[in-house]
Amino acid sequence: PNFAPPIAPPIAPPSKPISRFGRFGRTMTNPQRALKPSTLARSLTLIRFSTIGPAVWLVILAFTDQLGANPIEKLIRETGTWALIWLSASLSVTPIRAIAARLKPPGFQILAQLGPLRRTFGLTAFCYALLHFSAYAAWDQGFELGPIIADVIKRPFIAVGMASLLGLSVLAATSPKRVVRWLGGLRWRRIHRLIYLIGPLVLLHFTWHKAGKNDFERPIIYGAIIGIGLLLRIGFSIAQRRAKP
Repeated sequence: PNFAPPIAPPIAPPSKPISRFGRFGRTMTNPQRALKPSTLARSLTLIRFSTIGPAVWLVILAFTDQLGANPIEKLIRETGTWALIWLSASLSVTPIRAIAARLKPPGFQILAQLGPLRRTFGLTAFCYALLHFSAYAAWDQGFELGPIIADVIKRPFIAVGMASLLGLSVLAATSPKRVVRWLGGLRWRRIHRLIYLIGPLVLLHFTWHKAGKNDFERPIIYGAIIGIGLLLRIGFSIAQRRAKP
Protein backbone atom coordinates (compact mmCIF):
# COMPACT_ATOMS: atom_id res chain seq x y z
CA PRO A 1 0.00 0.00 0.00
CA ASN A 2 1.04 3.58 -0.65
CA PHE A 3 1.42 5.49 2.65
CA ALA A 4 2.61 8.70 1.02
CA PRO A 5 0.49 11.68 1.99
CA PRO A 6 -1.87 12.85 -0.68
CA ILE A 7 -0.69 15.75 -2.74
CA ALA A 8 -2.73 18.84 -2.06
CA PRO A 9 -4.25 20.43 -5.09
CA PRO A 10 -2.53 23.64 -6.18
CA ILE A 11 -3.95 26.78 -4.63
CA ALA A 12 -5.38 29.10 -7.20
CA PRO A 13 -3.88 32.59 -7.11
CA PRO A 14 -6.18 35.30 -5.85
CA SER A 15 -8.30 36.87 -8.51
CA LYS A 16 -7.22 40.34 -7.43
CA PRO A 17 -3.73 41.14 -6.17
CA ILE A 18 -3.54 42.82 -2.82
CA SER A 19 -1.16 45.35 -1.36
CA ARG A 20 -0.71 47.22 1.90
CA PHE A 21 -1.77 50.75 2.59
CA GLY A 22 1.23 52.45 4.17
CA ARG A 23 1.47 52.44 7.94
CA PHE A 24 -2.29 52.10 8.44
CA GLY A 25 -2.07 48.42 7.52
CA ARG A 26 -5.23 48.32 5.43
CA THR A 27 -5.57 45.76 2.67
CA MET A 28 -6.71 47.10 -0.63
CA THR A 29 -7.44 45.73 -4.08
CA ASN A 30 -6.91 46.91 -7.61
CA PRO A 31 -3.48 48.45 -7.01
CA GLN A 32 -3.26 49.12 -10.72
CA ARG A 33 -5.17 52.35 -10.01
CA ALA A 34 -2.23 53.68 -8.02
CA LEU A 35 0.07 56.09 -9.77
CA LYS A 36 3.21 54.70 -11.35
CA PRO A 37 6.41 55.67 -9.50
CA SER A 38 7.53 57.95 -12.33
CA THR A 39 4.13 59.62 -12.56
CA LEU A 40 3.96 59.99 -8.78
CA ALA A 41 7.44 61.56 -8.68
CA ARG A 42 6.52 64.08 -11.39
CA SER A 43 3.23 64.90 -9.67
CA LEU A 44 4.89 65.47 -6.30
CA THR A 45 7.58 67.63 -7.91
CA LEU A 46 4.91 69.74 -9.61
CA ILE A 47 3.04 70.19 -6.33
CA ARG A 48 6.25 71.13 -4.53
CA PHE A 49 7.05 73.77 -7.14
CA SER A 50 3.51 75.13 -6.84
CA THR A 51 4.09 75.99 -3.18
CA ILE A 52 6.24 78.96 -4.19
CA GLY A 53 3.41 80.34 -6.32
CA PRO A 54 1.94 82.69 -3.67
CA ALA A 55 5.39 84.13 -2.87
CA VAL A 56 6.13 84.72 -6.55
CA TRP A 57 2.75 86.38 -6.99
CA LEU A 58 3.45 88.73 -4.05
CA VAL A 59 6.82 89.65 -5.57
CA ILE A 60 5.13 90.44 -8.89
CA LEU A 61 2.56 92.61 -7.12
CA ALA A 62 5.34 94.41 -5.26
CA PHE A 63 7.34 95.18 -8.42
CA THR A 64 4.24 96.33 -10.29
CA ASP A 65 3.09 98.51 -7.38
CA GLN A 66 -0.18 96.61 -6.90
CA LEU A 67 -0.02 95.84 -3.19
CA GLY A 68 -2.51 98.56 -2.33
CA ALA A 69 -2.33 101.66 -0.19
CA ASN A 70 -0.35 99.90 2.55
CA PRO A 71 2.04 97.46 0.83
CA ILE A 72 3.96 96.61 4.01
CA GLU A 73 0.82 95.53 5.84
CA LYS A 74 -0.28 93.59 2.75
CA LEU A 75 2.99 91.63 2.63
CA ILE A 76 2.94 90.88 6.36
CA ARG A 77 -0.70 89.81 6.30
CA GLU A 78 -0.52 87.66 3.15
CA THR A 79 2.65 85.76 4.10
CA GLY A 80 1.13 85.00 7.52
CA THR A 81 -2.11 83.80 5.97
CA TRP A 82 -0.29 81.50 3.59
CA ALA A 83 1.72 80.05 6.46
CA LEU A 84 -1.59 79.11 8.10
CA ILE A 85 -2.95 77.69 4.84
CA TRP A 86 0.06 75.42 4.29
CA LEU A 87 0.02 74.31 7.93
CA SER A 88 -3.65 73.38 7.54
CA ALA A 89 -2.78 71.44 4.39
CA SER A 90 0.00 69.57 6.19
CA LEU A 91 -2.29 68.59 9.05
CA SER A 92 -4.90 67.36 6.56
CA VAL A 93 -2.69 64.82 4.75
CA THR A 94 -2.70 62.05 7.38
CA PRO A 95 -6.48 62.19 8.06
CA ILE A 96 -7.22 62.15 4.33
CA ARG A 97 -5.04 59.07 3.82
CA ALA A 98 -6.54 57.28 6.82
CA ILE A 99 -10.14 58.06 5.87
CA ALA A 100 -9.45 56.96 2.29
CA ALA A 101 -8.08 53.66 3.58
CA ARG A 102 -11.24 52.99 5.55
CA LEU A 103 -13.93 54.28 3.19
CA LYS A 104 -12.13 53.33 -0.05
CA PRO A 105 -13.64 55.95 -2.35
CA PRO A 106 -12.82 55.87 -6.08
CA GLY A 107 -9.15 56.57 -6.58
CA PHE A 108 -8.30 56.06 -2.92
CA GLN A 109 -5.00 54.38 -3.87
CA ILE A 110 -3.83 57.73 -5.22
CA LEU A 111 -4.73 59.41 -1.91
CA ALA A 112 -2.66 56.75 -0.16
CA GLN A 113 0.42 58.05 -1.95
CA LEU A 114 0.14 61.61 -0.64
CA GLY A 115 2.26 60.93 2.45
CA PRO A 116 5.37 62.86 1.28
CA LEU A 117 3.26 66.02 0.96
CA ARG A 118 2.84 66.23 4.72
CA ARG A 119 6.50 67.13 5.11
CA THR A 120 6.43 69.36 2.02
CA PHE A 121 3.48 71.40 3.26
CA GLY A 122 4.92 71.59 6.78
CA LEU A 123 8.24 72.98 5.56
CA THR A 124 6.39 75.37 3.26
CA ALA A 125 4.38 76.64 6.24
CA PHE A 126 7.64 77.31 8.08
CA CYS A 127 9.10 79.19 5.09
CA TYR A 128 6.05 81.44 4.80
CA ALA A 129 6.04 81.99 8.57
CA LEU A 130 9.70 83.03 8.30
CA LEU A 131 8.83 85.41 5.47
CA HIS A 132 5.99 86.74 7.62
CA PHE A 133 8.36 87.46 10.51
CA SER A 134 11.04 88.88 8.19
CA ALA A 135 8.59 91.33 6.64
CA TYR A 136 7.46 92.41 10.12
CA ALA A 137 11.02 92.72 11.46
CA ALA A 138 12.38 94.53 8.38
CA TRP A 139 9.70 97.01 7.41
CA ASP A 140 7.73 97.36 10.62
CA GLN A 141 10.63 97.35 13.10
CA GLY A 142 13.68 98.14 10.96
CA PHE A 143 15.46 94.95 12.12
CA GLU A 144 16.04 96.55 15.52
CA LEU A 145 16.03 93.96 18.29
CA GLY A 146 14.94 96.35 21.05
CA PRO A 147 11.65 97.43 19.45
CA ILE A 148 10.89 93.82 18.47
CA ILE A 149 11.33 92.62 22.07
CA ALA A 150 9.27 95.54 23.35
CA ASP A 151 6.50 94.72 20.87
CA VAL A 152 6.51 91.07 21.95
CA ILE A 153 6.12 92.13 25.60
CA LYS A 154 3.51 94.77 24.85
CA ARG A 155 1.25 92.85 22.45
CA PRO A 156 0.30 89.27 23.41
CA PHE A 157 -0.69 88.25 19.89
CA ILE A 158 2.86 89.08 18.73
CA ALA A 159 4.22 86.90 21.54
CA VAL A 160 1.96 84.04 20.42
CA GLY A 161 3.21 84.47 16.86
CA MET A 162 6.84 84.36 17.99
CA ALA A 163 6.18 81.19 20.00
CA SER A 164 4.57 79.63 16.91
CA LEU A 165 7.58 80.52 14.76
CA LEU A 166 10.00 79.03 17.28
CA GLY A 167 7.96 75.82 17.37
CA LEU A 168 7.85 75.60 13.57
CA SER A 169 11.62 76.20 13.51
CA VAL A 170 12.16 73.16 15.75
CA LEU A 171 9.99 70.98 13.52
CA ALA A 172 11.72 72.23 10.36
CA ALA A 173 15.20 71.66 11.84
CA THR A 174 14.32 68.06 12.72
CA SER A 175 12.66 67.22 9.39
CA PRO A 176 15.69 66.22 7.24
CA LYS A 177 16.08 62.46 6.92
CA ARG A 178 19.61 62.57 8.33
CA VAL A 179 18.36 64.29 11.48
CA VAL A 180 15.50 61.80 11.77
CA ARG A 181 17.96 58.91 11.66
CA TRP A 182 20.18 60.61 14.24
CA LEU A 183 17.29 61.26 16.62
CA GLY A 184 15.67 57.87 16.20
CA GLY A 185 12.02 57.30 15.46
CA LEU A 186 10.78 57.52 19.05
CA ARG A 187 12.48 60.82 19.91
CA TRP A 188 11.54 62.27 16.53
CA ARG A 189 7.86 61.45 17.09
CA ARG A 190 7.95 62.97 20.56
CA ILE A 191 9.44 66.21 19.22
CA HIS A 192 6.92 66.43 16.41
CA ARG A 193 4.04 66.14 18.85
CA LEU A 194 4.71 69.87 19.25
CA ILE A 195 2.37 70.27 16.28
CA TYR A 196 -0.56 69.71 18.68
CA LEU A 197 0.53 72.92 20.42
CA ILE A 198 1.80 74.86 17.41
CA GLY A 199 -1.39 74.44 15.36
CA PRO A 200 -3.65 76.09 17.98
CA LEU A 201 -1.03 78.81 18.63
CA VAL A 202 -0.85 79.74 14.94
CA LEU A 203 -4.63 79.81 14.77
CA LEU A 204 -4.82 81.95 17.92
CA HIS A 205 -2.31 84.42 16.47
CA PHE A 206 -4.32 84.69 13.26
CA THR A 207 -7.68 84.98 15.07
CA TRP A 208 -6.33 87.59 17.48
CA HIS A 209 -5.24 89.72 14.53
CA LYS A 210 -8.58 89.33 12.73
CA ALA A 211 -10.54 90.09 15.90
CA GLY A 212 -9.31 93.67 15.75
CA LYS A 213 -11.20 94.02 12.48
CA ASN A 214 -14.17 91.94 13.65
CA ASP A 215 -13.41 89.41 10.91
CA PHE A 216 -14.01 85.85 12.12
CA GLU A 217 -15.02 84.10 8.91
CA ARG A 218 -11.60 82.77 7.90
CA PRO A 219 -10.48 81.99 11.47
CA ILE A 220 -13.54 79.75 11.81
CA ILE A 221 -12.75 77.96 8.53
CA TYR A 222 -9.08 77.41 9.34
CA GLY A 223 -9.98 76.52 12.92
CA ALA A 224 -12.33 73.80 11.70
CA ILE A 225 -9.68 72.37 9.36
CA ILE A 226 -6.93 72.38 12.01
CA GLY A 227 -9.24 71.14 14.76
CA ILE A 228 -10.64 68.26 12.73
CA GLY A 229 -7.18 67.35 11.47
CA LEU A 230 -5.67 67.25 14.97
CA LEU A 231 -8.60 65.31 16.44
CA LEU A 232 -8.47 62.72 13.67
CA ARG A 233 -4.72 62.33 14.10
CA ILE A 234 -5.20 61.75 17.81
CA GLY A 235 -8.02 59.27 17.15
CA PHE A 236 -6.02 57.28 14.60
CA SER A 237 -3.00 57.23 16.91
CA ILE A 238 -5.11 55.81 19.75
CA ALA A 239 -6.67 53.22 17.43
CA GLN A 240 -3.25 52.09 16.25
CA ARG A 241 -2.01 51.65 19.82
CA ARG A 242 -5.04 49.59 20.75
CA ALA A 243 -4.63 47.43 17.64
CA LYS A 244 -1.08 46.44 18.66
CA PRO A 245 -0.86 43.05 20.45
